[in-house]
Amino acid sequence: MPSIAGKSPVSDKLIKRGLAKATQAHAQDEVEYGSGGDLPPNISGIARLTFCGFGVYKTGTDAGESFLRISGSVVSPPEHVGKQVMVMEPLCDTKSWDKKTTTTFDEHVKVAMNLIRLVGGDTSNMRDQKDWEAVMKGLVDVGPYFHWHTWAGKPSKEYPNPKTKQFIDRVAENYTPSGEVAASAVEDNTGNGTEQSNGQAEASADEVDWYSLGAQATGGDADSEVPLKEKAEELGIDYENANTWEDVAKEIMEKLGSSAPEATSESNGEPWKPTKGETLSYKPRGPGKIADWTVTAVFKETCSLKRISDGKVLTGVKFSDNPPSLDGVELI
Repeated sequence: MPSIAGKSPVSDKLIKRGLAKATQAHAQDEVEYGSGGDLPPNISGIARLTFCGFGVYKTGTDAGESFLRISGSVVSPPEHVGKQVMVMEPLCDTKSWDKKTTTTFDEHVKVAMNLIRLVGGDTSNMRDQKDWEAVMKGLVDVGPYFHWHTWAGKPSKEYPNPKTKQFIDRVAENYTPSGEVAASAVEDNTGNGTEQSNGQAEASADEVDWYSLGAQATGGDADSEVPLKEKAEELGIDYENANTWEDVAKEIMEKLGSSAPEATSESNGEPWKPTKGETLSYKPRGPGKIADWTVTAVFKETCSLKRISDGKVLTGVKFSDNPPSLDGVELI
């Protein structure tokens, strides 16, 4: 269990601002993938959560306003063990650097609740500040492991020393301190699979979760567009004429050799693999119902799915043969 306590009192200002109303508005949102220390840019790894709680800005434009802070201690890669990954999200109205755009309190609460889900928290029954405190304390008591990455843009005349940003990617529910994938791993209630090798995140310093970046950029996240543009230019991909950033991400993955050849059929005696474009009836682990999913991408051992009913996307879903199954759940 982490040694740092995680309960922070919710300020009166945050309650009066309408935390309960904003919480209820986003309690059922789907997890969105996408966020201290001296970690270098463009690396990835796993950390264990050590703190999850509210704080108050002491100085600056938002002095006196509240924020959510989630931090963890790095357990991989080995050369950065013990360093801190930290993400903070304002819980107040904020202005962009040019003062032209306002991000509302409600929009920040939505992002904050997604961060809670990314480290394994369940927001579906959260209604008010008491539920926030209970969920945050529960996360610190458990100390879940999560995947993270850092990123920084290339130096430019305007920004000669670009800031390194830290991102929380997803919970690493199958990771164990011994570096092995547990046989009876905690189920992934968010529905998103993970791809691991000896407990370490597969991405190296030069590898990024391009699929998630593409989904985030398509959803309007300007920060996610930057690495996609840079990598597309490096690989000679015409991103300006692509239909969506997800399409750009797919081209990047193909150029980097991340995609596997399409699966061959069982009639040829080859092991079963899902085929891009086919529809599968499947129920992810955890609560939920059987639904029809379209296979949107196929890799060596995992695939990506999109639920037909509402467009929800799952990435890193492991598949296996005999019998055909996804993340250990036999297909219907």
